[in-house]
Amino acid sequence: MKIGILGATGYTGALITEKLALHNIDFEVAARNLDALKILKTTYSNIKAIVPIDLTEPHALFEWVNSIDVLVNCVGPYNVYGHFVREALEKKKSPTIYLDTTGEQEFVSQSLRFSSGSSKFEPSSPLNREPPNSEKSSLYLHSFAFESCLADLLAKKICSPQKSYQEIASYYHFSHARPSPGTRLTMQLARSFPTYRY
Repeated sequence: MKIGILGATGYTGALITEKLALHNIDFEVAARNLDALKILKTTYSNIKAIVPIDLTEPHALFEWVNSIDVLVNCVGPYNVYGHFVREALEKKKSPTIYLDTTGEQEFVSQSLRFSSGSSKFEPSSPLNREPPNSEKSSLYLHSFAFESCLADLLAKKICSPQKSYQEIASYYHFSHARPSPGTRLTMQLARSFPTYRY
């Protein structure tokens, strides 16, 4: 299977790139900055191709995505840039395994609408729908970063199933390390997009 890392020169993309190389897995990398991609290529022999891509150039993005079997998308904020990748996947003729680190609810809900063929958001419909045609359907795996599920795990652990809760809020506190530039931007934009309760 052909693996591609989109946003390989960013903070998270670089960590994933390093991990794949350490496990001797071949892959391709794509990002806007060609010079940074060239540095990655000289650092890791497992990188089989470097692809300079600007997400706002749909033709170049589609050409590359069309050649990939497993796509790891590290370009956020996903609410802003994710739809470019989803549109490229929609045009693809063969299935793709798609992974990202997003915890951005609006982007995830849009993916649920897209993958279910629904034009409106219905929280229960993606879980109850008929299985999609596996010959063309892609598999979307959002929030594969552990941090995205921390609040859910903590809520499950501390909240009583016998009680009703109006709201559960979680906050990040950075004491020593600072979040990556992408994470900071995502947090700043979070209030500009809808959130959902299930």
